[in-house]
Amino acid sequence: MTRKAYIGVIFLVCCALMLQLGCGKSKPSRFYILSPLPPEEAPSSRQDVSIGIGPVEFPDYLLRPQIVTQTNANQLDYAEYDRWAEPLNENFARVLADNLTHLIPTDRVHLYPWLGTLEVHYQLLIEVIRFDQGEDDQITLTVLWGLLDAPKREQILQRRSSFSRPAPAADTTGYAGIAAAMSELVGEFSREVAQALQSIRRQ
Repeated sequence: MTRKAYIGVIFLVCCALMLQLGCGKSKPSRFYILSPLPPEEAPSSRQDVSIGIGPVEFPDYLLRPQIVTQTNANQLDYAEYDRWAEPLNENFARVLADNLTHLIPTDRVHLYPWLGTLEVHYQLLIEVIRFDQGEDDQITLTVLWGLLDAPKREQILQRRSSFSRPAPAADTTGYAGIAAAMSELVGEFSREVAQALQSIRRQ
């Protein structure tokens, strides 16, 4: 082997070692989930009502593992190392179902698509318009939603709802605080849906 070839081999080995060392120092990812409302004392009896949740539609920009925030009206920031542990739309639907199970209360809450053999009295259709932290440091959930009389396939309610709360200080809770605040917004939406359903059933 010539001296020039030998130096080339040494250079390649050094580059490979440097790449390995660099990969070893990469920042670890952190993973988050939405959480349901805290448990409350359950009523003595549960209601004989069956609710189907879905489809639940989300804008494409939110259907990514990274947690997203808006830096201005036309720019988004994706947190490379702070991610959702599961698709946000699926996590949202599951937490909403858990909340409604306790708020109504009923044991018969089904996520779309449910089996055709299941009896569903009301179907909740959801289109999430916005669910993120904005440039104004407010975390916002905006939802276009409706209720169907499932057996009749008739729409009985359509509403646009928006909820917001101040984002936590970044130097205290970081993205864990953002996930907690977003969970609280899902809880507020769950309460509005539960109240609407109970009002319809009393008519």
